[in-house]
Amino acid sequence: MTDGAGMKVVVITEHVSEYPDPVFLKKGEQVTLGETDEEYPHWIFATSVSGTQ
Repeated sequence: MTDGAGMKVVVITEHVSEYPDPVFLKKGEQVTLGETDEEYPHWIFATSVSGTQ
């Protein structure tokens, strides 16, 4: 993944979502990075090419 400035971001661990319609990404798929989560500072909101968050 890369952010808007071209910074490379690497996912280091899998997460099982508790949301009913989670985002699924394939290896190499690009996303747009958004804001960090104030409650969980190491979490970054991301939007897929299809527009899902």
